[in-house]
Amino acid sequence: MLIVEVCQGPDCTGLGGGAALLEIEELIQEKQNGERRSLCLVEGGCRDFCTVGPNVHIRHRKHGSIESFNHVSDSSKCDLAVQNAVVLEASVGKSDKQTTTIGVMGVMGLPKSSKSPGSHQSMMARRAGRMRWESLRNISRTLAKCKKDINNESNILDDSEKCQRKMNSLKEGMLKALSSSSGAELSDRAERRRERLSKNISIRLEKCFEKEYSDDDSSDESSD
Repeated sequence: MLIVEVCQGPDCTGLGGGAALLEIEELIQEKQNGERRSLCLVEGGCRDFCTVGPNVHIRHRKHGSIESFNHVSDSSKCDLAVQNAVVLEASVGKSDKQTTTIGVMGVMGLPKSSKSPGSHQSMMARRAGRMRWESLRNISRTLAKCKKDINNESNILDDSEKCQRKMNSLKEGMLKALSSSSGAELSDRAERRRERLSKNISIRLEKCFEKEYSDDDSSDESSD
């Protein structure tokens, strides 16, 4: 199994790492299409590549890092990273010998796209991609702020009705913003993408309001 690690360090997050996480999560779900999970998405910590963020790293559980993508700051670059992860996963899965070769030598011979990101897209598709990206950036900021507020004011979780109202209000605003940007997309997969993103965003928001999740996250931060 390959791990797709999207950096969520402060600099990468500020540059759009949260949007990249949401976009890549949906792209992986589309590629796998209900099949056995072969790509695992994780939120990564800072690796000191802050000046070229947001950063996405593809690594193997046994052999470590295989490839990194820098400046993943729009939807087309997220798509390129996932496409290469899919190719790598297929290559790694062929034989143990190939897995070892890739782990030691990196990605020599990997058939990366020769086109620049977005060059194959129409002007309308690129515009829709930019609108979705900005929407996801704003949504990721809202999620991060919600998580921070709850960690700083954990007693809010003791009032279930207040939590539910706040969660419903945030969810309504985020999904409305997502729907507005999705309206500009004319592709066949636009509605399926919106449904997956909506579900993923809702799950992440609900996790912010889980007491156990909040406590675990606070202890992680203090241990750093």
